[in-house]
Amino acid sequence: MTATIHYIASNLPVAERFASLAKQEGFLLQLLHNAGSPWEDRADWEKVNILLLFTPFLYEKHYIAAGKIWAHYLRTLHPGVRFFTAGYSKVQPGVNNHLDLLNLPGSLSDFFLYQAGMLPTQVVETEGLLLHDKLARFFDGHGKESIFDVLSDITRLLGMAEVAAQRHGDSFETIKMDFLNKLSVRWTELKNRWNNYYALLLCLPVATLLREADLLIAEADQRFMAQICTDERLYQGQTLMNLLHNIHKLLLKVRQSCL
Repeated sequence: MTATIHYIASNLPVAERFASLAKQEGFLLQLLHNAGSPWEDRADWEKVNILLLFTPFLYEKHYIAAGKIWAHYLRTLHPGVRFFTAGYSKVQPGVNNHLDLLNLPGSLSDFFLYQAGMLPTQVVETEGLLLHDKLARFFDGHGKESIFDVLSDITRLLGMAEVAAQRHGDSFETIKMDFLNKLSVRWTELKNRWNNYYALLLCLPVATLLREADLLIAEADQRFMAQICTDERLYQGQTLMNLLHNIHKLLLKVRQSCL
């Protein structure tokens, strides 16, 4: 009986050469995703039993090491999938789900069918950009403030501005000075962080969530934030607040799925 191995790779000729070897032992390799392109959520995970990630892969002119993120993602959302990696890194102590393409085991059947690849606690260390660390910096920031701290500060300033107008009758100039100018600065910080990471992170299996967040950030920016210090109607009402809450929820899902 032929066993199917779904794989992710950017160097497809290398993967295809490996596929010809695996075929001799009864394995059929099927491309799940070309890692050189942004992730498109077309995978039918119910049909994926074994996933092989060729690592590192070339994306956006970077060699990306994303094994740690993929291992967490599968443990969290698809725990029945057996996860393996392949590349030119040597097999390392404590890592039993990695194939060294320059020193293949005598039996691929033994490796894929009997190795403990289902829920790896360790992944091979490869050359390349460690995307797990990059994503952690996106969320945690380079200092003490996480992106959720920045979002919470924006939401707090927005709420305080609305209270100042509706309950205390403060003038728009006062509200700008006390709240909206600060809010605008914080929004710029959030937007800059987002723009610095967004394109690179689209190689991840949470790209659909990231695209949704990007649309909401663009909507908040264009409809509200760009004129929030010149139009006193924009900071009042629930629309902007709801956008911020939805951005927060999407980013939280990304973090929970990947880290």
